[in-house]
Amino acid sequence: MTLTEFSRDVVPIIQTILTSVGLGSLVLVWWQIKQATLWNRFNQNTVITSKPSTESEAKTVAAFKAHGIDFDDVRYNHKLSESEAQSLLDDKNATNAIKLYLNEFEEMCAAIRVGAVDPDFAYALKYLQVTRLYRNLVSYIDAVRKKFNDTDIYVEFQKVAELWEDRLKTENKTQEALEYKLDEQRKRDEKKRQDILKKRGKLQKKV
Repeated sequence: MTLTEFSRDVVPIIQTILTSVGLGSLVLVWWQIKQATLWNRFNQNTVITSKPSTESEAKTVAAFKAHGIDFDDVRYNHKLSESEAQSLLDDKNATNAIKLYLNEFEEMCAAIRVGAVDPDFAYALKYLQVTRLYRNLVSYIDAVRKKFNDTDIYVEFQKVAELWEDRLKTENKTQEALEYKLDEQRKRDEKKRQDILKKRGKLQKKV
């Protein structure tokens, strides 16, 4: 085989093989990166949305209990009064415990807002906990902001809570609108059915 024949017949085949191998390697690298990204995101979702830690929660429960407040009630339906909030704020041990607890929510909500955590996953898992806790602790948060003259304290926590409240309202309105349309459609279908039955009754009488 001459050099000309080799260049004409063999070199293109070698080039094709090398190109295919190169593309295959790129596809493999892309797939590995994608899988690693998905795994890292899953880990971030699991770690961040597992907050607050058991330790910080236990200390907060004890701090509230020392002031005659059941923290389980606060997490669900008891909205702190201004006097209760001030009582906690005047207690250094209670303040330190609550600070660690709320800081975890602040970090989690900041991660949600910058996209480090899947927002739909976080919403589905943490909606009730975040919105109820913010709503029931707002007097304490306001007192802390006033004490330090800083309205940005726990601002990420506030923004996510308010964003999720608005999201639920929108979802409820959408659901109500859908149910209204379905109800109207059922009424129209029932009217048509009744009209058909009336026509059949009239035909039977004629016969």
